[in-house]
Amino acid sequence: MTVREIELSDFIKRMASLGGDVEAAVVRGLQSAAHRLDGFIAHEITHAEPFPAVDRGELLNSREVTMTPKGATMAVTAPHAPMIEDGTRPFRPPFQPIYEWLVRKKLVDESEAGARAWAIVNKIATVGIAPRHFMAKAFARMVQGKYVGREVGRELEALAEQRGKGRHGPETRRGTGLRNKKGGAS
Repeated sequence: MTVREIELSDFIKRMASLGGDVEAAVVRGLQSAAHRLDGFIAHEITHAEPFPAVDRGELLNSREVTMTPKGATMAVTAPHAPMIEDGTRPFRPPFQPIYEWLVRKKLVDESEAGARAWAIVNKIATVGIAPRHFMAKAFARMVQGKYVGREVGRELEALAEQRGKGRHGPETRRGTGLRNKKGGAS
């Protein structure tokens, strides 16, 4: 199979002439990539440095993937998500939730929890909270792994396979003209 370069405007015209099933395949690929991103975000939350951002699971369980007619949207809706993602400037947090967290997680003996909670309150008041960048790391992993292109390509390959069987019989496979990893045509 010969692969040739075409102008973007010609590519758009060709895609439009193929009908809605090409667009539907691309949308399915984008939606599949959104689910993969959701998994990467969950991983980054549970493995955040310097400490995982998991206590009662509110942040982890607030992930939302919403399918749209043109793909999908992804959000983490917990009220504290922006503070965990980007960190904070110094501020004085309330004592009681920090005390309860120390006791609940059994990070110190209960007899030490009060003093340790005040130390944490004072530390946050001095330096703020370090960012975890769980969303940024998940997006970087998506880009580095080229997962959007992979998922869309997989759906287009399946469409090409389906069209090839419909026109030429099951023994003939039609390629998409997409390049494989070695630079050759698929």
